[in-house]
Amino acid sequence: LIRPYKSSRNGRRAWNFGVINSGASMLSVTSADAPWRLVIPLDGASQWRFTDLKNDPLELEPLEKWSMEQLVGDVRNLYGEEASQWVVQADAVAQWWAWERKRLWGYKSTK
Repeated sequence: LIRPYKSSRNGRRAWNFGVINSGASMLSVTSADAPWRLVIPLDGASQWRFTDLKNDPLELEPLEKWSMEQLVGDVRNLYGEEASQWVVQADAVAQWWAWERKRLWGYKSTK
């Protein structure tokens, strides 16, 4: 890198988003200051998925649940309060990001 990478600035995380498939049914989110990854369903037919990339870099043992509430509770029990708070923040940012992309592209659902 030309300059040092900052994982956060003024208390704001550096978020990274990725659309999982061409149908845009799932969105992944990570932040530069945490070793976790959250995959959220955008279609209502997929599970929420949390992985700890530090301890499971190949994501062979994901934590998957059908609701955000279940996922947050299980993340809290298995990974601690900090990880569960990160999941809540990551979900909020990901939902905003998905909505903002739709707004910017003038997307209108046909359902």
